[in-house]
Amino acid sequence: MKKKLEANIWKYAVNLVTKKRIYMSVFSVYLLTIPDSTAQTLGAVLLIGDLFGFVFELPSGYAADKLGHKRALVLSRFTMLVSTLCFVIGGSVFWFVLGQIVMNFALALSSGTGAAFMHDTLRALGKDSQYAKIMGKVNSIGFAIPIPFVAAIPFLVLISYRAAFGVSLIFDVIGLISVIALTSPKKTAKEIEEISSKHPVEVLKEGWSLGVFKYFLLLAFMMGMSIGIHAFKAPYQEFVGVPVIYFGVFWAVSRIFISIMLLANGAMMERLSFHGFLGMKMFLMSLVFIGLVFTSSPVAIVVLLIFVSIFNSGFVSMESQYMLDRMKGSQFKATLLSLKGLFRYPISAAAVYIIGLIIGVDQYILGYTAFAIAFMCLGGLIFLYILLSSEQKTR
Repeated sequence: MKKKLEANIWKYAVNLVTKKRIYMSVFSVYLLTIPDSTAQTLGAVLLIGDLFGFVFELPSGYAADKLGHKRALVLSRFTMLVSTLCFVIGGSVFWFVLGQIVMNFALALSSGTGAAFMHDTLRALGKDSQYAKIMGKVNSIGFAIPIPFVAAIPFLVLISYRAAFGVSLIFDVIGLISVIALTSPKKTAKEIEEISSKHPVEVLKEGWSLGVFKYFLLLAFMMGMSIGIHAFKAPYQEFVGVPVIYFGVFWAVSRIFISIMLLANGAMMERLSFHGFLGMKMFLMSLVFIGLVFTSSPVAIVVLLIFVSIFNSGFVSMESQYMLDRMKGSQFKATLLSLKGLFRYPISAAAVYIIGLIIGVDQYILGYTAFAIAFMCLGGLIFLYILLSSEQKTR
């Protein structure tokens, strides 16, 4: 059993490698090739997907805890494969909408489930305190290995956009096989009884008593707002004159830096308190968003957008351990971790749709100005609430 559980680590790494949506560097441009598609069309398609993701998020996390994390991961990978098929078919807005809905269901089902599954695996191996360090390496591999494929996507586009999505289809098949091969850690009779007896409302009350809601809200806010910027990354780069052929290269560069940051997650967690980390991330992200407002240099814009990707994905392992440490003893980790996704969906959906409306055809600076102001004001208020509520508890 120990060897099987240890094998979960590399099998999950394979899952993460193949889970990356390597076609996203050209997704927006692909959608905009459909006749009469505009930035508003892109915003509407992403909005619909996010709305369904929001509806799926919490029930899928609860279902994952009830049915078993491995079963949930298998179902997630299967539906991810179906979503890629929708994009391969393409040709109309309908297939993009359907693909977004199915993909967001798959993401909702795996949101929190993978972290919970691997935390249980490491706990069974007596290594749960090393979660950030071990999973930092695993997540780093998940970002690093797909880099050549990401860089090659724009070249495949020269053949066909469908060819780019076809590569992801192959990845999804491999990913599905990898999660089928996972071994579920054994649970005690008491843990099984708790899982079977608790209702969703009781789980939410448990999360509230653990004080995790406010942290998930801020993490979700930062993620949702960065997704709002990221949704218009390709169109904006194209607008300022960056050749599409380089999009995959830039994305690959961002993945290299994300991979490096993930390797450092364990060491960073030893030096930063959770509040210190949140404050640092808020400050640095604010600087990046302000930079997008005040520069018109294509090179600077590309660099700043790379930083957006780094902040969004480069700290996931330490963020997960910070939260998992606050949920020790809970048998509903996937459900509670799903709160981050639950809060993120309406934030990213609103950000994408509103920015799309402001940008229209070419008003990117106006859209980014409104975005930067909203990020600093709303994010600052949430962070201040966290500091004040934590200070009250220590008195």
